[in-house]
Amino acid sequence: MTATRESDSLHDRVCAFLAAAHSAANPINRNDSYESLALSVAQFQASHVEGYARLCRARAADGESAATFPAVPTDAFKRARVSAFSEGETPIVFRTSGTTVGARGAHWFRHTNSYDSGAIAFGARHLRLLSSRFPV
Repeated sequence: MTATRESDSLHDRVCAFLAAAHSAANPINRNDSYESLALSVAQFQASHVEGYARLCRARAADGESAATFPAVPTDAFKRARVSAFSEGETPIVFRTSGTTVGARGAHWFRHTNSYDSGAIAFGARHLRLLSSRFPV
């Protein structure tokens, strides 16, 4: 499977997981556990992002569970392009506010499907919680 197809498949799984969180009282998608999904995403990133692969090797991430994969230090996004895809394949760039000292960080995306799904799922969930606590 190509990196693009694998990435699209992972985005579809993330979006399905988030949709389950949005639509159900119990936000667990029984077809794809959080651990399984997080592990798949981490494995994809370790396979397709060279800098992240080096970090995983340096931290001896064994790949057995999502918890064994290290978080990327925020400074990495200020110093290097952290992406599985070329600049031409990632037209969307989120930049940090630049309120800290030094360069602004950047995070490159092919699309924002997962971010959109997450914003809708968790925004709706928390707005429902707020509206039940503070009726108009």
